[in-house]
Amino acid sequence: MQRGRVFVSPVTVGVALGVVLSGCSPNLPVAELFDRKTAQCNSLVEVGNSAVAEVQAVMNNSNPSDVEALAKIAQIADETAATMRSLDLQDPQLQQLRDRYVNMYADTSASTRALISANNQQNSAAAQQAYTALQAATGQEGMLVNEVNEYCRSEQ
Repeated sequence: MQRGRVFVSPVTVGVALGVVLSGCSPNLPVAELFDRKTAQCNSLVEVGNSAVAEVQAVMNNSNPSDVEALAKIAQIADETAATMRSLDLQDPQLQQLRDRYVNMYADTSASTRALISANNQQNSAAAQQAYTALQAATGQEGMLVNEVNEYCRSEQ
């Protein structure tokens, strides 16, 4: 199981064993339940890490005001949200965390696109509003990373 930081903000970017057991067959051994949780955690983490690598590649090859780079980052956020949405997570806590990530990525994409539009229209008020929305969207990232890491490290 991965233990490091799960996600990095693209631009600026918990339940006990009883819950796990409630969603699984009562005939499964506890070790199999933990293996299933580990596999699901790894799936979620792998999607996030893939997004991180893609965003880092874009940012390493552009400057912060590059509109094309911002558009690519918004696209990565959209694709990551779709991929996360498609994960087959049986663990209710991981489903909830995934859904929060999907919302964060969708909000990140929408606010990034709004920032691009405001920049193209040279509308500083709209740009500030979009930037504030982007900060709000990506500001969730740290807490989500901590929750995923804490839950996935737990033996529950």
